[in-house]
Amino acid sequence: MYTSTIALISLFSLTSAMPTSLNPRQTACFVVGTETLPAEVADVATSLANTITCSATAKTLSSVPDVTSGTTSFSDIDFSQSNLSPLGFALDEFATATPLASTDLKKFQDSLNVYLATEVGIRSVGGDLAIKVPKFFLQMQ
Repeated sequence: MYTSTIALISLFSLTSAMPTSLNPRQTACFVVGTETLPAEVADVATSLANTITCSATAKTLSSVPDVTSGTTSFSDIDFSQSNLSPLGFALDEFATATPLASTDLKKFQDSLNVYLATEVGIRSVGGDLAIKVPKFFLQMQ
């Protein structure tokens, strides 16, 4: 009897001590689908939820809302609207300035944020992942 009581108390203590974070789907406006997100993608959604704003009317790839970080909106730097390949677009759009020290790091971060948020949204609906090429390029900058 004491063993089962101790086991119940231990179990209750463990479950009440576990973190209770909100599901990213509840807070990230760009997660519009129902596909299960891998942990690393869900982490991105959580980390960007308070940084990204979503348009109530404009949609982009896979019906993901047009997202904005700072003054940069995805629709302003959407690789799919270019006649270049995704890599060609990234090389052209996200080139660093010369001299390197004059590169606007905030603009690069905002661009990366909107690409990450849009990718999360696309993955939440099981959409095409052509967005990965320019996103990886931005991450390497």
